[in-house]
Amino acid sequence: MYLHYSWRTLPLHKPDAFTERFFKLHGFIWTWCAGSFLIEACDEKYLAMKVTMIMGIMGACRANEMYNMKTEDIKDLGSAFLVNVPNTTTKVSRKLTITDNFYPICKKYMDIRPVYIYDISVRQIAEFLKLPNPKNYSGHSFRRSSATLLVDAEGDITTLKRHGGWKSTLVAEGYIDESIKNKMDTAHKLSNSIQETTIYNQTEDLNKITSINKQNIDLDINSLPSFNITHCSNTHITININK
Repeated sequence: MYLHYSWRTLPLHKPDAFTERFFKLHGFIWTWCAGSFLIEACDEKYLAMKVTMIMGIMGACRANEMYNMKTEDIKDLGSAFLVNVPNTTTKVSRKLTITDNFYPICKKYMDIRPVYIYDISVRQIAEFLKLPNPKNYSGHSFRRSSATLLVDAEGDITTLKRHGGWKSTLVAEGYIDESIKNKMDTAHKLSNSIQETTIYNQTEDLNKITSINKQNIDLDINSLPSFNITHCSNTHITININK
């Protein structure tokens, strides 16, 4: 199969120069759209880009890490791929695995035997998804998306640091702060707290009103004068009590 965007047809660039060509954008946009691209984009044109996206998100890879990735860094386990991430910026060795529905997509591309993995046309993906300002998207968007997805799946700070190879807790926490799910969970907690407080106050007010009304209608029967009525038939009796 011939791929229009195969690495065989792409010129090589220095990683630093490549990285500087693009702007960093927030990863949550990719989080929303990645699934649509993998399902809807045709393999004849976008297969290499699909593999790039999968590698980038599953491994929280930087642009230069994917740039240097070759097929020799990938081991086929039969139902999954084990990938060694080369030349990590932090010098922390990382590996990633490709499983489930992502495996056959990558397998299809690996069978073509390309030398390099990374397709640099990230802009093409953004254009396919009709995202605003597609020229501003870079390979780093995959890394941010990966971190955001892990946090949204309730990954803790230790798991996040290990996943992305971050040494700094402060840097890793920055991705937690950007998590939309975390923000929505916080909003729900605040909203529920406000509603519970409001319901409690309304219940207390209702109890007070009920208590007052009960006091108004409660009468001491023993304090009323007694009287007897005898030898009456078809009689209507009306009793008015003022307290």
